[in-house]
Amino acid sequence: MLTPLPSLWPPSLRRHLICAQMERRGGKTVLRRHRSRAPRRDLAAAFGHRIRSLRSAKGISQAELGAPYFTRAHVSAIELGKILPAIPALIHFARKLDVPVKELIPADL
Repeated sequence: MLTPLPSLWPPSLRRHLICAQMERRGGKTVLRRHRSRAPRRDLAAAFGHRIRSLRSAKGISQAELGAPYFTRAHVSAIELGKILPAIPALIHFARKLDVPVKELIPADL
């Protein structure tokens, strides 16, 4: 079972930086540590919300936005925050929406 280590770091960083597990190997106890990734779901959701709002304002369907390189399911996954869009996807969406790529980046980043 992994448990967060106490530290003097701020709580916002502490929750996803260091976790530890005590385990016995042979006759001795070993402390195993690992770093977990920073949460990306919030970032993906912010991108998705921004892309969906721009797409809806232009009156474009998900299939039209993704065509010919991305499927409707891929666009939907991005808008729902399930996946983070790659740079080529952002460039494609910006061209289809007729906006600069900078417009697709959420304002709070």
